[in-house]
Amino acid sequence: MKEKLKKFKSFAQILLPHELRYLLSIQRFQDPEKLQIIENLVVEAETISQVGIYDETIDKRKYSYIQKWIKNELDKIDVDKKYLWINTMQQDISLDRISSEDEAAILKSLNSFTNTSYYFSKHFVMLIELRQYLLIRKRYAAYKKVDTYLNEYTYDYQRSLLINRQMDQATKEIMGFGTKSINDSSKWEKWLKDTFMNEHLDGLNRYMAFIRLSYHYLNENKLDKLEETYKNVQSLFENGHYYSRRLLFNFYTNSLVLYDRKKDYPKAYYYGMLSIKGTGPDQLLYFNNFINIMMKQGKYDAALSLIQATAFKISEFKDFYSVVGYVSYHIRCLLKTDHLSHALNKAKVFWEDRKARIMEYRWHRFLSAYIEALLANQEYLKIIRLVNRYKLIPLEQERKIKTQALHRSIEAMYYLAMYYCDHLTKKDVISKLEKFQLPGVIENIDSKKY
Repeated sequence: MKEKLKKFKSFAQILLPHELRYLLSIQRFQDPEKLQIIENLVVEAETISQVGIYDETIDKRKYSYIQKWIKNELDKIDVDKKYLWINTMQQDISLDRISSEDEAAILKSLNSFTNTSYYFSKHFVMLIELRQYLLIRKRYAAYKKVDTYLNEYTYDYQRSLLINRQMDQATKEIMGFGTKSINDSSKWEKWLKDTFMNEHLDGLNRYMAFIRLSYHYLNENKLDKLEETYKNVQSLFENGHYYSRRLLFNFYTNSLVLYDRKKDYPKAYYYGMLSIKGTGPDQLLYFNNFINIMMKQGKYDAALSLIQATAFKISEFKDFYSVVGYVSYHIRCLLKTDHLSHALNKAKVFWEDRKARIMEYRWHRFLSAYIEALLANQEYLKIIRLVNRYKLIPLEQERKIKTQALHRSIEAMYYLAMYYCDHLTKKDVISKLEKFQLPGVIENIDSKKY
């Protein structure tokens, strides 16, 4: 028997809460059944329900209408689609192939693009080229409209460029480049906050300020300030400002990071579930963040099932940083669910194939998982050789100075391997392990389970 509303249900599963809250705020349906469909979609998206509420007695044509309406309304406010349109128009102007319909659309955009639009500066540059294009062809009426617009917003455009240059310097200092006082990014906090909160600026600069302010607050552990800033961003999204699915997914994974830092794992899990609804170049990064949260909640079986169901082909991702994270989480999930030989085989294959790159990118993330797999499978001599060959203990000690990390220590696993090979006495190994935060390890040292 054919499943009812199958197409609509698939469509509903990819919708995001902030999209639907915006749509609910702008709908003017007189038909109570159409309104009911939208309200049910909001409930499904906000609760991350796998099974939506669908009244199958409603005419399926109304579901079809709502699906088309949602797509059209979101397309109207999608800043990334506007960016692509501007790029296309600018290219066509440069190549002298602008059509009369496209020219009319550009002139119409003068009414909707203002100094507060997300890609205001990009639109402004395109109009500069169009103005020359029109003037050389003696299209005086259209030229006058464009010239008037450019003159009106020249100050705003110049201000946008100045802010963007300052943003570049702020980025360097917050991320630790181009300054002697690497960790001193506090001087940018007020400027970034003022930029983000300034409703008279273009959206791109405001959003860039928000991202850099987020990094600063995380670096300084000012989590309450960061949470308040996120509430302001949520309000912008819900009102249809700066919307694109790309930006929403970025916001969701940043929210996951915030609540992970606050140890509010249910909220981190909620945003993680939303973040993995998307596709794109950052998809694997978002997925890794979510798997990490699941593991912190002890949901190892569910995390492994999700990894297996998703089955990413790591060869398709250029971001090796995320690839290492993905493989490492997979190994740890296998270990936590007692698939020991599978975990070890996966680790060995990945290490032999990519060891040079691993040592360059995230060596500690992968090798701590690999050595844990070796330890679980009682391959103690291999641990000792691996640690000694690559001088992992001095490398880890350097890393600890930077990160203050004490858990999941390669050094601790090395001492355990030394003990199980009779190179250390029980007294000596306990003495060495006491400096690490490893609950249960010393008490169960003879169980050979790390």
